[in-house]
Amino acid sequence: MEFIVNLFKEGYYEGVLIIIFFSIVANFAKFIDFYDFNRKRRIKDLYEAVNSPKVGQQLKSQLEHEIEVEHFKIIYKVRVNKELLDAIFVLHNRIGKSLSFRHLVRAASFNPCILGIEEPSYRIKLSFFDKVVAKYNLVVGLFLLLFSFLLIGYFWVNYTTELNWGNLINGIACIMIGCFMVREGLPLKSVSFVNEALDELDHNS
Repeated sequence: MEFIVNLFKEGYYEGVLIIIFFSIVANFAKFIDFYDFNRKRRIKDLYEAVNSPKVGQQLKSQLEHEIEVEHFKIIYKVRVNKELLDAIFVLHNRIGKSLSFRHLVRAASFNPCILGIEEPSYRIKLSFFDKVVAKYNLVVGLFLLLFSFLLIGYFWVNYTTELNWGNLINGIACIMIGCFMVREGLPLKSVSFVNEALDELDHNS
């Protein structure tokens, strides 16, 4: 820690950024493991509660729903409640194999309204805000990915004459942020695929 403070005092800001950046990257997997550990521990606690003779049948039924939802979160990395989870399978059973289940999962990340989902006329409708945010993530995310290639390319081209670690760090950071933003925006396309599949099903019926 003292070494980092001395670098900062002496004006070696790029060195400080490099150390901080690689420290975050090196420990990122541990953060993920910690999150998964807590999630799996909660499932274990839920199972123990369900199997406890002191828990009433009504509460057991609710806890079983919680277990189902927690397993879904771990596998698909999407937060849903029991009602939305049931809605996903309603649409999956209706559409069948004509559309990948993954698109339904991605569309569910918007937490769309599921009122009237039993009706053939049901379509996933997103709020104006959700659409704007998703499009923003896609556009800016793709721009950051392109920009990252320029920064990393500039770093390698001038590697022998000008060693600018800042370009490399910024390039890698842009890749990480860009990939995250594109990932957050892709569900918008999945919503379109789901609605198109429902339209085709409605047209053929």
